Amino acid sequence: MILHYRIIKHLLWISGLVISFMLGYFAVRNYLFAVPVAEGNLRGMALALSSSIESLARKDASLDILHELRSSDIAFFSVINSTGVQIFHSNHELEGSIAEDFDFNPDSYANGYSEARLVLGTGEDAFEFAYPLHFPDRTLMLRLVLHAYRADAIVKRAQMGMMAIFSLMAAAWIMGIFIYRLAINAENQRKEMYKQENLARLGTMGAVLAHEVRNPLAGIKGYAQLLGEGLADENKKEYAALIVTETLRLENLVNDLLAYAKKERPESLPVKATNIINQALNLAEGSLTKKISIKKDLEPEIVVMGDEDRLLQILLNLIRNAIQAMPDGGLINISAKKAGRLVNIEISDTGRGINPNDIGQIFEPFYTTKARGSGFGLAISRKYAEEMGGWLTASDNQEKGALFRLIIPSAGRKD
Repeated sequence: MILHYRIIKHLLWISGLVISFMLGYFAVRNYLFAVPVAEGNLRGMALALSSSIESLARKDASLDILHELRSSDIAFFSVINSTGVQIFHSNHELEGSIAEDFDFNPDSYANGYSEARLVLGTGEDAFEFAYPLHFPDRTLMLRLVLHAYRADAIVKRAQMGMMAIFSLMAAAWIMGIFIYRLAINAENQRKEMYKQENLARLGTMGAVLAHEVRNPLAGIKGYAQLLGEGLADENKKEYAALIVTETLRLENLVNDLLAYAKKERPESLPVKATNIINQALNLAEGSLTKKISIKKDLEPEIVVMGDEDRLLQILLNLIRNAIQAMPDGGLINISAKKAGRLVNIEISDTGRGINPNDIGQIFEPFYTTKARGSGFGLAISRKYAEEMGGWLTASDNQEKGALFRLIIPSAGRKD
């Protein structure tokens, strides 16, 4: 079920990215395509008007007939001779003047015409089209200036469409992320409720175990110890010692279950982290072999806010796990450093590491990869860390083995 949920979640994200890319590509392509379309419309209109003007000019050499040409798309037009004189202008007052801002050179037009954008005196952006008019006795130049607002409206509509699509996509992503966060929060709340329900069930089970199991176990252990002391046969003594060992293991399991199910909030007090680390190492010293070495990198005078006993239990569990992960020997690195209002305690080993499939489950109660493990050590450690306002994570060590990182609040001021 969890795997299917993750696959669906990834498919939704990928689908969202693909759809966003396609919409963005369509909007940008539509905008980029609108620019040549607008220029093409202006060019086509200019060519059509130039052909009409040329036809009229051939009919009337005086060019007076051109005054009859009217079009709402024309800003103005003029006919210029080789000396630069405007022999015709749609504005009578400019006829006979020199077109100083126009270069008369029909031979330089590779396409037979030239086009450009210019800004009129009114501030309007217009389209200028120059077209040679060839007559039997002379060559004149037609300067045709068209209003560009209709063609530019195509570009503006495409630009507004592109902005609208990107705005809608941004709004959709913001809404999607918001809904996703709500779903994550709801999922976390569901998990927390499920966890609390499990703790309640474990608490009930723990109460039953405390009464129905722990007391009889204490009796079995006591009788086994007395039996072992009174036996002369060494083999039978070993059997009695084995009974004591197993009852102790069951007692520890019951104690772990009660500790995990217990809802009591610990008192948060300043604790010297360095002292607790050294104390945990001293307690775990009996499990160390000559093949295992310890390397410490501890900042002096690190004080954390937490419960001394619970912090000691966390560190002791992590150190013992590191020792058990290296039956053939290795190196345990322990570091403690302050980072603002937090303290980062890392314990790593060079053992067999953590199976990637186990990363998400190793902190669950009853989950263990050990042949005789209870599956409560890491679960209790994370629970204690969270109750002290911190958290505990696990990952693969960069070099080899496993890395456990304990983050807890610092009792000092922020650096």
